[in-house]
Amino acid sequence: MDLIVSLKTGKARQHPQRLVYTGALLLLLGGCLLAARTVYSGLLGLGRLGYRRYAQHAESGPSSRCDAAACQLPACLCSGAAVPGGLDARLVPQAVALGVQGVVDEATYVGVRALLANRSTPSGCPARATFFVSHVQPAAPDVGDASPGGGGAAGKLRCTNYFRVQLLRSQGHEIAASGLTYRLPPRWWSANATYMDWVEEAAGVRETLRAFASILESDVVGFRAPFLEQGGDTQFQALYDLNFKYEASLTASRDSTSRDPPLWPYTLDFRSTQDCGAHLCPVNSFPGLWVLPQPEYGAINGRPVFHISERLRAGHGQVYRLLMRSFHRHYNLNRAPFVVSLSSSCFSGTGRAVAVLREVEQFLDHLAAYKDVYLVPVSKVIAWLSRPTMLEDIAHFPPWRCRDGGALPPACSEGDVTVCYYDEANALISGLMPVFANANIFKKLVSCVTPCPPFFPWFGNPNGQ
Repeated sequence: MDLIVSLKTGKARQHPQRLVYTGALLLLLGGCLLAARTVYSGLLGLGRLGYRRYAQHAESGPSSRCDAAACQLPACLCSGAAVPGGLDARLVPQAVALGVQGVVDEATYVGVRALLANRSTPSGCPARATFFVSHVQPAAPDVGDASPGGGGAAGKLRCTNYFRVQLLRSQGHEIAASGLTYRLPPRWWSANATYMDWVEEAAGVRETLRAFASILESDVVGFRAPFLEQGGDTQFQALYDLNFKYEASLTASRDSTSRDPPLWPYTLDFRSTQDCGAHLCPVNSFPGLWVLPQPEYGAINGRPVFHISERLRAGHGQVYRLLMRSFHRHYNLNRAPFVVSLSSSCFSGTGRAVAVLREVEQFLDHLAAYKDVYLVPVSKVIAWLSRPTMLEDIAHFPPWRCRDGGALPPACSEGDVTVCYYDEANALISGLMPVFANANIFKKLVSCVTPCPPFFPWFGNPNGQ
């Protein structure tokens, strides 16, 4: 005679007639709980965000031509080349934003620290950068596949070190988001990514930063699409629903030789005048969402350059000259913020990466001679746009003041770090260094929390539960 455990009393009793029915009920209940857990784990980070719409969102309507009378700072700014607030370009600071995109691993952390060592603004504050963090990144754009289905080709993924991320945050750098998976091919992002793909990718990075680097989701306000392959209205609707403050992927097709002044950042309340070239410009209205145009630095071998990486086949001094020409266009024409966009591959240590980085360093050395050029994070640029301030008053502009001591308390110390290793199926292997013939086939998670999550954080499950 089979036994059945009563769900109400917990006592075992004999009841052969109801055995089949109870077993089926338990199987059904277990299946529902498993499905609910799967959905919950995928949406755990998303539910906390409290964003405006989810899944059955109401799409924004088409934007209209900007009405300057209706679009007023601090919340709205028409696209254009005019200095915000009607100020004279010669009397405002030239903001330069250094944006590092991709994984933050040990090489990136050490490289950026060296690049910015002993650099400061004219006000005496330490120079700070913005990191558009991705959870993982293919070791090279033409190898591996970081697709949600498989987690990338074995040994071809670089993984973010969240201990280093929180250290950068504690040192005053801005932490922003890029794609969670950085999947290939690059064109997938602009051609195939759905609304829910963008939500999972953007909110997923926020969740990994919260879970493993103790960075508040509300502090991650900026986004840049992987490979600068932004997805038009679909992507911007997702960012708007997730309450991001700015987007930094829209490329401006005017190169450094143009005599037309560059665009200032603007909000998407109204229709943009930006020429996005081959990329998808947003058509709909997304009130309050800022766009930071990414300038075209020029061309190498006939191809426009918007992003500095180790894969640039540039001749000696070519990267330096591109940056210089583009910067002078901004500085001399209208002081629109200038973005220096670097891939984390620039810090890989290869011969080509070292050569490219040397020219970026040479460019930053040149900027040090200017008394009106400020190397600040993108979020500080947006703060200035909301309240345009003249150069003579910039020392008293609160968002650009130095923090007391120049740093924030770190979220954890090196002794608190947890290192976790995962197999090709994203399952936890060990919290200790595995001894295998080829340890590179495994994914590594370095975080400020214990214990290790049972699964490698990934698309649909950004906290690995």
